[in-house]
Amino acid sequence: MGKRSDLSGQVIKDVRLVSKIFADRYFAECPTCHRLDWRTKICNIERGDRQCDSCRLKAKDLTGRTINNIQILQFAYSNQQGRHYFCKCPRCGRTDWIVRGAQIVNGHITKCLHCAKEATTSDSGAQLLNLLEDIIRQSIVREYPVFDANTNRMYHYDGFVKDRNMLIEVDGKFWHDQEFMKKLDTLKNNLAEKANLNLIRIRCDDVKMIPAAINEFKIKYQMAQ
Repeated sequence: MGKRSDLSGQVIKDVRLVSKIFADRYFAECPTCHRLDWRTKICNIERGDRQCDSCRLKAKDLTGRTINNIQILQFAYSNQQGRHYFCKCPRCGRTDWIVRGAQIVNGHITKCLHCAKEATTSDSGAQLLNLLEDIIRQSIVREYPVFDANTNRMYHYDGFVKDRNMLIEVDGKFWHDQEFMKKLDTLKNNLAEKANLNLIRIRCDDVKMIPAAINEFKIKYQMAQ
């Protein structure tokens, strides 16, 4: 195929080209769902590609496959966005997680929402843990998992000091002032107690609070000995 000029507005095999991006690539209108932001190439249309990714996935059952470490268990429901599936979270193992097929295939999602929120240790939190290692002269295991038999899933804590049997959680305002995180914090507090693990919580919203957070840790660390 030779060099083409701008073919925006033209229809090729039932596919209307909306606007040119560059070279042979265009924004096109999907004949099935009529979305206008479908990115495709003229050569792909001429080969028979006449549906956007979401529409193709609506007609394709992904049940039983493992894509990007996500195990797809069974079909859940379908809507205008595509087919949704019950999946197994590769991080915590929960099986009631519902994900849109296109998000899995495109790699836009890698863990369930609970794990994504729980695993977010801020930059200031990561710096704080590094400094605490120097203070106590012991290594701190990051993202330490503790299994909860009641919910049949794994919960992760920001840090764990093995020799002290001690968990560390760095609480930042962005996450931990939200209602769902308060409930999760309570659950993790109870889980640590059931597992006979000491738990220290330290407030640290940003790097400016690190000195105060270190002093708070020293006091709680001494009390826990």
